Amino acid sequence: MRNDTSGSEQTAYRLISAPLELKNKSPKTVLEDDLGSYKHSEWRFYELRANQNYFEYPNTSNMEPGRAFWLIVKEPGKRINTGAGITIRTDTVFSIFLHPKWNFIGNPFNFAIPVQNIRLKNTGKSPTLRVYKGSWNDPVNDPVGEMQPFDGYAVKNALTFQDTLLINPEITDTTSALHKAAHDLNAKTMLWSIRILGQCQEARDVDNIAAIVSSASDSWDEMDQPEPPVIGEYVSVYFRHPEWEKLATKYCTDIRPKPTDGEIWEFEVKSNISDKINLYFAGLESVPEEDEIWLIDEVVPIAQNLRQNKSYVVAASSPEHPKRLKLVVGKRDFVEEKIADTQVIPTTYELNQNFPNPFNPATTIRYGLPQAERVTLKIYNLLGAEVVTLLDNELQTAGYHVAIWDGRNKLGEVVGSGIYVYRFRAGSFTSIKKMALIK
Repeated sequence: MRNDTSGSEQTAYRLISAPLELKNKSPKTVLEDDLGSYKHSEWRFYELRANQNYFEYPNTSNMEPGRAFWLIVKEPGKRINTGAGITIRTDTVFSIFLHPKWNFIGNPFNFAIPVQNIRLKNTGKSPTLRVYKGSWNDPVNDPVGEMQPFDGYAVKNALTFQDTLLINPEITDTTSALHKAAHDLNAKTMLWSIRILGQCQEARDVDNIAAIVSSASDSWDEMDQPEPPVIGEYVSVYFRHPEWEKLATKYCTDIRPKPTDGEIWEFEVKSNISDKINLYFAGLESVPEEDEIWLIDEVVPIAQNLRQNKSYVVAASSPEHPKRLKLVVGKRDFVEEKIADTQVIPTTYELNQNFPNPFNPATTIRYGLPQAERVTLKIYNLLGAEVVTLLDNELQTAGYHVAIWDGRNKLGEVVGSGIYVYRFRAGSFTSIKKMALIK
């Protein structure tokens, strides 16, 4: 097995599995002879248990066929020799027991298995498999079509009791075609979709879909896919729906029926990385031209026309306090009513105190313009030396705006703790305020 998991904790974790019955299933035997003794700085290995908590090597289970584990390796090009083993019988269906919520599974056979050969015992349906290649795959536009040997996959058991995943190794010429047909049919029924992509440094979350499908339910249905587990240094974007009263409360897809006037998708953004989070909204061209598309940040508060600007930046906060935003799509009257509280035009120039303050690592600076104006915003240290320029004579419309400082200087280097000064200029108006960066 060749390792392709080298790199940082933001991109390089992979789910791995062994597609055979190993003679010695101990992770120590399988991994240490190729990767060396266990060191966090060299490689890491995790198992997801039934309680949805991670257990790290050496407190992990044996590498049984059908079971997958997280692995990351610092040095590229490493090869892992699993050692001697026996191939799994191909004349019978292979069973994998699934505990409630998320399970990490692997292909027990040493050849690819189409998803049409996989079904859940309780429903008879093929499950949605998720694969991680630096970020989780998009289950709508890039679904998993087959299980590859040595790879690992995440699968959700939505029941409150144990289910069984049945894998049929008998391959026919029609299985791949059946999967493709099912995917095409799903795409044809989608009236439009917007994809929300989040990025914090190298970490990405790209599988978040807000969409309209005529046959969708107003509440939960099988098109609403749960948000997969996070690992390492991550960014996570998801739609939160505890009112659906399912095992999952966070979803990466939120599919709605066609509305009369418009719809609102509430979503959250979080990261355990000390930096700002960039959001990008793709697929806006699929939304009918007569519909408006706006993003609302109620804390600031600000509303942004996404047809004019498809990106938005938020200051990273702790995973325990995610950033909450709203995506509003619909007819003009519907949207104007929803964004009314954020569309106030100030009567004078304003520069607000940054928040949070003190902060670590990023903070938001809000300012208001009574008319369109060119704006400059710079950060200085207490010695008067310029640290970074956030805005440089940029023309901006009347209204409220925000800028994010990520605690870095003009060279991209993280600055130290201390008091900093931000200087705002709009036309002839100038204002200066202090802020504290604490690490």
